[in-house]
Amino acid sequence: MAPEDRHDPDLLSELLAHEEDLARGRSAAQTVQALERDLLRPEVRADAGRVGQLLHESFAEIGTSGTWCSRAEVLDRLSREPGLGPVDVHVLSATELGPAAVHLVYRLVAGDRPSLRSSLWVREDSRAELGPWQLRFHQGTDES
Repeated sequence: MAPEDRHDPDLLSELLAHEEDLARGRSAAQTVQALERDLLRPEVRADAGRVGQLLHESFAEIGTSGTWCSRAEVLDRLSREPGLGPVDVHVLSATELGPAAVHLVYRLVAGDRPSLRSSLWVREDSRAELGPWQLRFHQGTDES
């Protein structure tokens, strides 16, 4: 193979390959659930590149404190905070809103803090092809 025929995969190519592996035999809702669980893993949360791949460029979240955070603020916070530790996730619903959107609702218990979580995952249309699943919006609410 000539050197000009070789190329190193970029981050998007790696993400697409990872998603294809996840998606084999899985529905969109199952794939998104797996990606959401990835975002809760300490080694993923500590990897700014991987988190950056998973968060949509227009990502925003409302944290359990009620604070609105941008993508940049979340990436900065995750780089500075320790992992969640062991977590328990119970999916309450995973609704496919169409071929390019899934709404996920789940109960998360991290330590002794239960919370209810809502995430909107989307796939953008790029050159008539759907791109990788990315988290567009997330909200966490402490459970009373």
